[in-house]
Parts: sequence; C-alpha cells; structure tokens
Amino acid sequence: MAKSSARGRSLAPPQVVSMLVVFLALSGVGGVLSAGFATPFVGVTAALTKASAELFEELPSDFNVQQPSQISTLYAADGQRSPSSTQRTASWCP
Repeated sequence: MAKSSARGRSLAPPQVVSMLVVFLALSGVGGVLSAGFATPFVGVTAALTKASAELFEELPSDFNVQQPSQISTLYAADGQRSPSSTQRTASWCP
C-alpha cells in the first residue's frame, strides 16, 4: 500500500465531484434552516413597524401649545434678577 500524506494526496475526479455535491447540499440545507429560524424575527419586526406607522398616522396634525399660566422670575440675595434656564444654557456669540 502506498503512503499518502495530507499534502501530497491526490483526488480522483469522481471524488472531487462527490465532495462538491455534498458541500453544495449541506450549504443548501444550512441556508434553509437559517431562513426558517430567521422568519419569526422578520415577522415580529414587520408587525412592529406596521403598528408604529399606524400609531404615527393616528397622531393629530396640530398640537395645541398653550402658554404657561405664570412666568416665574427668580431674584438673587442682592436683588439682581437670576437668569432663566434658557438663558443659562444659551451661549452668546458675537
């Protein structure tokens, strides 16, 4: 019997074809199984997307923004007016 090593091993054409067929068959089975496992997640995502789009469509077209009933002014201990929250966060740009 002849010695064969992993590197010097030669395959006959029928072996190459059969290995290719087995590889393609297993790849196809794996793809079908992957698609089967992913289908429920795709369905849930589609349902959530549809529900959020319907919820967005049900929103009123105009929102009634009401003025605050009273504007508060804060004064420091020395009598100077304290800046409002919007004045504190705004920066002055020349």
